[in-house]
Amino acid sequence: MKAHKPLPRSRKRLVRSPTWGLRRKKCRSCAGAQTVGDRICPRCGGVGFYEVAVLKPVAKRLARRTRPRAKGGRRFKHAKRDPAKLEWVRDRERCVACRALFMAGVLATYPRAGGCDPHHEPPRSRGGGDDQVCGLCSTHHESRTSRLNRRNFEALYGISFAEETTACEARYQAWRAAQAGAR
Repeated sequence: MKAHKPLPRSRKRLVRSPTWGLRRKKCRSCAGAQTVGDRICPRCGGVGFYEVAVLKPVAKRLARRTRPRAKGGRRFKHAKRDPAKLEWVRDRERCVACRALFMAGVLATYPRAGGCDPHHEPPRSRGGGDDQVCGLCSTHHESRTSRLNRRNFEALYGISFAEETTACEARYQAWRAAQAGAR
């Protein structure tokens, strides 16, 4: 094996440890020369037995996944916000799950318009905007957000949130165009 030169005392290398901070490796037999891994000590020829001296613990900064409130700003800037559309969904839309149950013959009456919660798919916490909204009654909205994931909810009621949000957006744009034409 190739022998390494010992480092001068002023230029000892420090090795960063993930748990304890900075550590310096020393040969146990001569207690002075630095060893690297399991190699032979260049000063005394001792075989890689070394002790570790803790020099200084490193202060670790807390990891932060979201921006602090003091910094301000929204996390998802690309998501569109449209309070008028949310109000329209609350007043005029029907629950898509209740409508699917009516079409399957489970419900006897067609669901009434209004009284729906605007459901964002994907959720606002994952970057969903108000252009990706459909109406769900409070019962179905609670079951979708707390008990069932998207795939199971779509399979249970035989709907597709992608198609429903697109259809809801088209109905909303048609309603806006009609309102603009009436003025």
